[in-house]
Amino acid sequence: MKKRFAIDCSKLNIREKSGTHRFLVGFLNELTKNKEFEFTFFYNQFDSALNEFDFVKRGTMRSLQVKSFYTQLYLLKELKNFDYFLFPWQTIPFLGLFSRARKLAVIHDTGFSLKAKLFTFLTQVCADKLFSVSKFTAEGLIKPSIVISEGVDTSIFHNILLKDLSHDRKRLNVPDFFILTLGRVEKRKNIYNNLEAFSIIQKYFPKLKYVIIGQFVESEEDIYSFIAQLKIDRNKIVFKNFISDFDLNIYLNCMEFMVFTPKIEGFGLPVLEAYAVRKLAILSRIQALADFELTANQFVNPNEPKEIAERVINTLKKNESFKFGKAFKAIIENYSWKNSVANFINNI
Repeated sequence: MKKRFAIDCSKLNIREKSGTHRFLVGFLNELTKNKEFEFTFFYNQFDSALNEFDFVKRGTMRSLQVKSFYTQLYLLKELKNFDYFLFPWQTIPFLGLFSRARKLAVIHDTGFSLKAKLFTFLTQVCADKLFSVSKFTAEGLIKPSIVISEGVDTSIFHNILLKDLSHDRKRLNVPDFFILTLGRVEKRKNIYNNLEAFSIIQKYFPKLKYVIIGQFVESEEDIYSFIAQLKIDRNKIVFKNFISDFDLNIYLNCMEFMVFTPKIEGFGLPVLEAYAVRKLAILSRIQALADFELTANQFVNPNEPKEIAERVINTLKKNESFKFGKAFKAIIENYSWKNSVANFINNI
């Protein structure tokens, strides 16, 4: 008899491409291939576009029909109906300490606000088994966790030949010459220092554009005001709040390289997605991103706009060459959803 496995998909909104969202989709697409379980997915609002995800076809969708605060209270009564219950949002039904279901929690970071830190703490206390997405995150937790890392779906993110890009490039109006940042538009992701760096870069490369793909957390008015203060031509900055994975793959293939310089990070999935299309990423010199090294020259101090600018300029000038050699191959092979799920299954 198959074991019953439930997943809290209550915050799975396909328009908001947070790191947790991208993790859950890739992870579930692989996890639901396992024939030993019967899967149930709990959601708040169903969007027909969810049908694009493979995992939806391998289980049952169940509506919660509740607002976010009451989600965990609703799930509390469901715990008795399952053998395993996965909570990927760093929230868990805190009153369900002695429930039948084995509560599995995935921790993506230690929390970047007081509220997030509190919920992360309570999740650790109440979970029967704790998993984390990186060694860096695991070291910041109060309880031991199994590091399962993340992965990249190479059927979605892959290298496309230049001759095959032309149609979609025109459809999306993708710039001819640009660098790209992927992630929420917020201080933690270093938006202000990156923009200040770009104000320096554009003096050397006036035709270069800067594409930023991610949900606004900072005030849009504040961001646009800062761009004006830096005297950056507004047409040189392209913001894209929401795009599909298919379209993101087009942008990744067309960019010169990625600029991913967060001040704090749990894992760094966008870096893997850049590597999957064989593009370099300029990275913060922080512990969470150390395992993604292809060349020592790709790391910068995220608090120094001039250093970020210098590294980007030198890379654009081809002054700092690199090869996708053994290090690249090892990273792609090691960080896969197949490996992540296998490690997860072996430890539940």
